[in-house]
Amino acid sequence: MTRGLFLALTDAELEKLRASRGDPARRGCLAEFEEALGAGRMQDTDKAWYALYVMFTFGPLNQSPLDQVFAGGKRLHRADYCLINLIEQENREAISAALSKLTKPKLEEAFEAVSPGYFPSRPDKSPAAFRCLWDWYSKIRRFLRSVEGHVVFNAEFQ
Repeated sequence: MTRGLFLALTDAELEKLRASRGDPARRGCLAEFEEALGAGRMQDTDKAWYALYVMFTFGPLNQSPLDQVFAGGKRLHRADYCLINLIEQENREAISAALSKLTKPKLEEAFEAVSPGYFPSRPDKSPAAFRCLWDWYSKIRRFLRSVEGHVVFNAEFQ
């Protein structure tokens, strides 16, 4: 399983991504952006994206607007092992507000409640694993609250 990445794009960058046709072109466009964008316009999620994706999309936190963080919004691309979604600008404020209300105990409770069947291998549910998840979640929350422009989430996985 590989990492997920949030990117803050300008209008021109989003139009370039939308104009890219086909899997190799869209992935290439995102790779180009990743090389060119500064740290303030990207947020890596390492492998934590998958546990958060499961909790927000299928698990105990599957409710609007949290369900839009990873899999909601507008799907720009879906291929085997690749997901590219646009978080609609008009929903970002509601998403940021919902993320800010999600406390550490509530996230930990959701983490514990997720069925192991959603994971390709046995999930690590140790306190250290949750601390790591919370750290990545906190970075994502800050990023989505602070960036300008369009936000795209990209995950490539196996």
